[in-house]
Amino acid sequence: MALLLSGCGGDTSSGDDSSGQKKESGASGAAAEPVTLETEARKATLTDRDKKSHDITVEPKSLQRGAASDLENVRLKDDLKGMQPYYLTVSFTNGGEEPLTRPGLTGKLSLVDAAGVPGKAITLMSGFSSTQSGKTPKCSGNDPVGITAGDTVEVCALVMMAKGAAPATVAYADDNSDTLLWKAGDGKSDSDSVLPKGKSADSAVDRSGDLIPITATPKSVREGSLDDLSRFRLSDATRKKVPYYVTIQYRNNGDQDVLPSMAKNVVLNSAGGVQSRKLTLISIGGPGVEQCPDAVPNEMVKPGATVTECSIHFLPKGDRPATVSFKSADPEPKWTFWRASS
Repeated sequence: MALLLSGCGGDTSSGDDSSGQKKESGASGAAAEPVTLETEARKATLTDRDKKSHDITVEPKSLQRGAASDLENVRLKDDLKGMQPYYLTVSFTNGGEEPLTRPGLTGKLSLVDAAGVPGKAITLMSGFSSTQSGKTPKCSGNDPVGITAGDTVEVCALVMMAKGAAPATVAYADDNSDTLLWKAGDGKSDSDSVLPKGKSADSAVDRSGDLIPITATPKSVREGSLDDLSRFRLSDATRKKVPYYVTIQYRNNGDQDVLPSMAKNVVLNSAGGVQSRKLTLISIGGPGVEQCPDAVPNEMVKPGATVTECSIHFLPKGDRPATVSFKSADPEPKWTFWRASS
């Protein structure tokens, strides 16, 4: 019996078919398709379970696009059905003098599309591999038990991407290391689903249960400075990151006044797959952040009027903005994505 463990939810499900007769996965024999990938080896830090840091080298080896039939022997969770499997192979070298035990390597890797949305990593348990056809990488998504000092291991991450999406970036992230990014494919996939920077788009916000139509127009995404935020108390984890200022103009197309608080629906999506929401800063009677004012003008937005709002978002060092997204207040919320840069 094959078991599936989702990299996010941690749920398991049976991988045999309902008839009780186990089918051989990858029965179609379709060969995996190679995807262009940067493979430069880079130095990084890995933090173990005891919060100790270790020097490692990370080197992507290959990225291949699989077929749905590769996982026909696995009973996938509903949210994974219809998604596209990719096989990401990466080598890790332990450059330290101590062995690494249960390093959790695949959990530090992400496969991200051009919109900044990461795929979902899954693990196939009970010794099951992605295929037995010989044409697709043996890839269970499992980690090695450990890495001895000076040794190198290869891991294969099994990642499910949304239908129609394609990888643009491979990322390595660790709490004590700058994010590392490698280009995958042409780096511009999903362009049809992402609007150009500065293009206006219609959406909606909620006001006491009423849906108010608005038009949102991104103005800029700027790298900020911790010095701009010196009067605020930030956590140590936040201070290790880089602030970005996202400015969007909103037009009230409804017939009611709305609060100038639409930035709460904004997310900054990174090339490394981080979804960063607005940082809430408490400034009672203070001037706020001069470089990123909450709202101009800071008053109720009347029908037909506009307001320009700025929100502060944090990304890990080494990462970069990919897109800005806005969540509508519709009964079935819709996301609008814009490129963060031209």
